[in-house]
Amino acid sequence: MPKYDDLGSWKIFLSLAESRSFSVTAEAFGVEPSTISRTLGTLENSLGQKLVDRSARPLELTPKGLWAVKRIAPIIRSHEKLINEMTEDSTGLEGQIRVSVAPGFATRYLVPMLARFSERYPNITFEIQVGMGAADLKKQKTDVAIITGNPEDPKLVTFPRGGIFTCHSPLPPTSRRTACRLNPRISLTTRCLSIRAPSVSRQEL
Repeated sequence: MPKYDDLGSWKIFLSLAESRSFSVTAEAFGVEPSTISRTLGTLENSLGQKLVDRSARPLELTPKGLWAVKRIAPIIRSHEKLINEMTEDSTGLEGQIRVSVAPGFATRYLVPMLARFSERYPNITFEIQVGMGAADLKKQKTDVAIITGNPEDPKLVTFPRGGIFTCHSPLPPTSRRTACRLNPRISLTTRCLSIRAPSVSRQEL
């Protein structure tokens, strides 16, 4: 792709036209001044026109450079406005969400997920609650709850999170019936029944 079709090169040129300094523009873009100089040279070569008088201090725009600035500046501003408007739909979201979960689940699974969520939506905060059920959802005491069983209220939006699997073993009566997650990996010993539940599937927020 020719440099005159590269919006990034035109952004550098516009910044250089405003700062009249290779070093200031380089600092703004986080690169070396030599990189700015090469980018400008490539753009000029692709156009077949000199845009900047490098011999002047501070830098001066050539007549073609002045002409180009007047026409490229509105295009660059419109592009930046477009990007801002398209991305602010997500970053502009704000508010608080109340989530009720078991303490162990919150520490092991929920907190890391919410950390990733907050990177994308920094203006949304969470209040972690414990022990809320379907009745609390109906009374609007919490917004989201991870509960066991099927809520009877048809107005509640629900998603299944797994099943219950009953395990039987030749161990003492106190250990014979043990509930665990669906498809557990079970290890029997002479002393105890050890159940290792599979990892909880994580859904990206």
